[in-house]
Amino acid sequence: PAAAPIRPPVSGVRRYGRHLHHLRAARWHLVGGVAAGIIFAASTGLGIPAVMKYLLPIIFNQQADINPHVLDWVRRMLGEGYAEHLLLAACVGLPVVFIFRGLAHIANRYLTNKAGFIFLESLRLEAYRRLLGLPLAFFHRNTAGDLNTRLMFDTERLKGAMVNVTSDVVVQPFTLLFALSF
Repeated sequence: PAAAPIRPPVSGVRRYGRHLHHLRAARWHLVGGVAAGIIFAASTGLGIPAVMKYLLPIIFNQQADINPHVLDWVRRMLGEGYAEHLLLAACVGLPVVFIFRGLAHIANRYLTNKAGFIFLESLRLEAYRRLLGLPLAFFHRNTAGDLNTRLMFDTERLKGAMVNVTSDVVVQPFTLLFALSF
């Protein structure tokens, strides 16, 4: 008897690439999630270091470390009586950065999860349509529990991979790039 040919393992791109057409209905949610992820990365990589460099010296009254460009900007915004409101402006700036960062993170997670659920629905509908076209002998060979597990768990795993990878692949490198650019 001839041995069965050994097939090379299927790469991740080929394995998951055949499911990309399911993203068509979710593309705008995914694009919005990626954009929100980039905003989150910018507010993390640029916003937090900027707070530490420009606002914390004002809050802790370290006059020697206050950036003169910040003083000029506050003077233009608040007028000549800016010195009385400098601490208030710094204290307002601190939560603004973190609120902006938090809203971008929420939008990133919401939109990528929404895209994931749209992807999951499309994938499951295709799997159910395909399952309904199978011969009756297939259902005698496979248990209902096994089929249910394959349809529910495997598709959920694909959705999780798409959501987590999309979010992390965008946010982490951009955070590093923005932090290095600061």
